[in-house]
Formats: sequence, C-alpha cells, structure tokens
Amino acid sequence: MTGNPRFDPRREINNVGDTIKRAMEDAFSFAASHVYDVPVDIYETSTSVVVVTTPMVGVVPESIDVVISGDFLTISGETRPDESIPVSAYLKRERRYGKFARRLHIPRPVRDKETTAEYKNGVLRVTLPKAEASNPAV
Repeated sequence: MTGNPRFDPRREINNVGDTIKRAMEDAFSFAASHVYDVPVDIYETSTSVVVVTTPMVGVVPESIDVVISGDFLTISGETRPDESIPVSAYLKRERRYGKFARRLHIPRPVRDKETTAEYKNGVLRVTLPKAEASNPAV
C-alpha cells in the first residue's frame, strides 16, 4: 500500500509551526512599535482647563513631554517594565509598556506660557490657565 505522496505530515507540522512563528513575530513587532493612547479626563474650573491622565505605571517623570502647539496639547512619553523580572518569570502580563502619546484639542483659549504640569503617584495633571476674555471696546 503506497501513501499519498502529496501529504507529508512532517511538512504540514513544519508549515503550521512556521505560520505560528510568523504570527508571533508580527504581533511582537507591532506591539513594540505601537504608540498607544493615554486615557484622560478634561475638566474646567473658573480659571483653568485641567487635563488629568489615568495612572501611568512605570513612567519616569523626566521622560514625559508636555507640548502646547496652537490649540492642541500633546502628552507623550514611555513606560518601561521592571527589568529585574525576567520575561520567562511572568505568568500573566497585562500592563502596557512602550511609547504613548495623546494629542488633545484645547477647548478654550489658554495662557500657554503659564501652563503647569505635575506628576504625582503615577498621575499627570496639566493645568492650563484660561486666557482673559477679550472685552470689546464700547
């Protein structure tokens, strides 16, 4: 009895293995190069527009950039995992690491030169003082 020459189980297993390997490489290269959004809350007081980020675990404060350009505020930086823990030791790893950026429209005119940013307990708070309302001459 002769087998089907078109079917080779070893070749099929190798093909499946190659497909899985490519999928994993693609997934990890995407994750490594992907810039993710940081969720924010924006609220207004009588004197300021305030932007508060969700907790950003693993961010070195010096790596955070806060830039105002025109009517937009951009917050960017990078989170890093604890390098003292080997990757092989993780049983589950859900936190995101890598570059993040968020570009937000500033809904009111602000005095950008007086903007302050405070990073405390993993939360960034950017306070943008409102510009004085222009009063038309009577």
